[in-house]
Amino acid sequence: MKENYAVENALGTIGAVLWMVQILPQIIKSHREKTTKGLSASLMFIWALASFFLGAYIVAQRLSIPLQVQPQAFGVLAAVSWCQCLHYERGYSLKSVWAIFIAFCCAFAGFEAGSVYALWAGQRNGVEWPILMYGYISAVLLAVALLPQYWEIYKYREVIGISLLFMVVDILGGVFSFLSLFFRNDLDIAAFVSYSLVVVLDGVVVILYFILNPIAERRRARQAGHHSDSEAKIEGSSSVGMSTAPTLVGHGLMIDKEVQDDGDRRQDNVRVDSEMEQSRVDDRERMKAGAAEVEVHGPKAQGHESRDHQESIVKKA
Repeated sequence: MKENYAVENALGTIGAVLWMVQILPQIIKSHREKTTKGLSASLMFIWALASFFLGAYIVAQRLSIPLQVQPQAFGVLAAVSWCQCLHYERGYSLKSVWAIFIAFCCAFAGFEAGSVYALWAGQRNGVEWPILMYGYISAVLLAVALLPQYWEIYKYREVIGISLLFMVVDILGGVFSFLSLFFRNDLDIAAFVSYSLVVVLDGVVVILYFILNPIAERRRARQAGHHSDSEAKIEGSSSVGMSTAPTLVGHGLMIDKEVQDDGDRRQDNVRVDSEMEQSRVDDRERMKAGAAEVEVHGPKAQGHESRDHQESIVKKA
């Protein structure tokens, strides 16, 4: 297309603004939920690493100012999201996370500043391939970064942990940045490939979201239904067991009661028999004692004793 600096700058500005804030929805989501489950930490780390090369490349190429600012914001926000993954999922302390983040920012600034001046020195000497190398490295890293995220999607069979708004904003930023390239005299191939990959690969994630997530919801609903049926069967079996248990228990109590009553009756009979036997023994002892007294005291005592014995027998009767 014909060079148009105003259009290039406008489209580049829109794309850069979108890419500056694209990771903010993801950062907010992770902070509110206190988890990054389903979000690949490798995705954010590789994106943060890609910004080293992308930032140096865009600045060295002297692209529009918004496009030069974009990799810096992108890299810092990607580092923040990566640190969230380290904190929430891998248990890093806040002090460790802050130390990692500060070290990253220092390395980012030092690497980019040194790279830009080195690349400009090469340009002055007619050496252009290092700049192209930086551009292609950033493009490859931006593309490869989404592979770990695809693995997370495959592992969970759905898209979780990722802010859909984050993906949409990233796609829009790629579209506007991509279009801005066509309003320059020379088409930047490295930026063209990089922006194209961002749009396509992010688009795949969004498509998978609308395909896999409804399937996962139906799968969970079926599992919940099977679980409810299993609980109902278990409760039914328990109720049947409880309904028969009182009958068995009652029957057992009746049997125990009958056995106890029979035992009580036997004990009473044995007690009565023992008392009658003891009474007969006592009577025989008294009769012997009476006979002995008669021999000693004569008939009178015998008659008296006989009357006492008869009275005792009457009383017992």
